[in-house]
Amino acid sequence: MRRNRRLLVRAVLVLTLAGIITVYAYTFLENTRPLTPTRATYVVLPHPDDEWQVWSQLEDTPDEYKIIVLMTRGEETAYCDERWSEECEQKRLDSFVTFFSGMSKRDHSIPGHLSYIGSKGPFPTLGYDPHTELTREDDGVVHPANLSADVWVDRLNRGALVVWDFGDGDLTPEEVTWAIKTTQDNREVLGVNPEPEDDRLIASYANTDFADCFIYDHPDHVAVRDAVYAAESGFSARLGATCASDPEASVTAQVSDASVQQAFGAGEAFKQAYGWLSPYELATEGQSKLFMRSQSFWVRVEGD
Repeated sequence: MRRNRRLLVRAVLVLTLAGIITVYAYTFLENTRPLTPTRATYVVLPHPDDEWQVWSQLEDTPDEYKIIVLMTRGEETAYCDERWSEECEQKRLDSFVTFFSGMSKRDHSIPGHLSYIGSKGPFPTLGYDPHTELTREDDGVVHPANLSADVWVDRLNRGALVVWDFGDGDLTPEEVTWAIKTTQDNREVLGVNPEPEDDRLIASYANTDFADCFIYDHPDHVAVRDAVYAAESGFSARLGATCASDPEASVTAQVSDASVQQAFGAGEAFKQAYGWLSPYELATEGQSKLFMRSQSFWVRVEGD
């Protein structure tokens, strides 16, 4: 009788262990399975750490290949030991890559298995007035802009990070327009999957007028907003993060509980990536802080 009980216990343990192994194996396979997105969404950000401002439009979108177009390295932050230095730029970029990697652990549609494939370019400034020069300014000193991009590509075909270098704090709409068009027209040269068709173009948060939301009139954010708002056709829709009170705001979306927890809760993705910068407070209701769960957008469709 005792022997039969021991055999029964062993059988139950074996079946339980087999079930656990099966679940973990399935989860592993799902999390390492390449995706086959059909549409390309371009997200234009001024600085590393601005990505959360549009996260409601990025999460849980396996059919979208996400091309994150970063305009500066964020090198002007006072939290670096030496502003405008290569060390500061690298630290900001390391944080940028780390955040996407951390968020992809929860959301399989986020590019997070990233490989650096090098600097691509330089690219020409075709289509510009010959008297217009693309530049960057560091501590009052103006330099010609670097017209090459550093590129990270997701190994599971979920997207890419295309990082330009137009100078933190002195970004212009003309520079943003050039970067969008150059990225759009040169995906194969950049090493970015050229197959998904261009779909949406999304700008980070800017709010210069509506006091019931977080006011953010940083010139780099305004430059991104203005360039995306006026972008030429070729995208089915253009969106810009804004205040819910903005008369042009037509979409408001909530970031999911799962993403909030992964970024600001137990997952600690934001702390691990950006904890060395200023403390980040999340507005779980309303839009009183730069980092908000409720995210509103103006939308312009092709032809507007």
